[in-house]
Amino acid sequence: MGTLMRKVNFKVDWTNTVTLYHLSLAEWLASNSNKKFRVSKKAGHEIFCDYFFSLIRDGDASTLSMHILTLAQHIAYGGMKEAYVQKFLHFPSQNVNTSDPLSNRTLLHFVATINSTDVLERILRRFRFVDCVDDHGKTPASLAAEHGLVDNLALLVTRGAKVNLKTNKFSHRHVQKGLEGCLRASKQRLW
Repeated sequence: MGTLMRKVNFKVDWTNTVTLYHLSLAEWLASNSNKKFRVSKKAGHEIFCDYFFSLIRDGDASTLSMHILTLAQHIAYGGMKEAYVQKFLHFPSQNVNTSDPLSNRTLLHFVATINSTDVLERILRRFRFVDCVDDHGKTPASLAAEHGLVDNLALLVTRGAKVNLKTNKFSHRHVQKGLEGCLRASKQRLW
């Protein structure tokens, strides 16, 4: 246990409860120096995929909405295993298209902030309207631009995202700056 505690960030609070930090633990588990307990990142993501698929299978309709983003992230980071992708694509559109009641964000909002055009491409198939606005007046395109995800922004624009969209709560100057970055990046790729 002493070796584990030297390699993993932790804190002990006043009740003597040990809290391990997820990212540090994940880094340690995937580290080549960890011979005894090593788990490959891909295998780790697959374990989480299986876990979230079982939660969704055994839960009610709200369980899918609650865990779908996390599941999508693990599918993406785990290498887009075809069986997982197909299982994911069989979820009913009405569940995938629902929005979070607290923020009015859809899965598309969340996926636009993940650095994976593969996941975004698959989720986009479920959305006819890509300019859905959350409670802060942000669209998936504005979030992709805000996060500097030029490829995500370009994909959203090709699917009809309006870059000059104005909402009551948010100015889309981030989208316009992101588009300028898309243009610069595409020119660099051509040269």
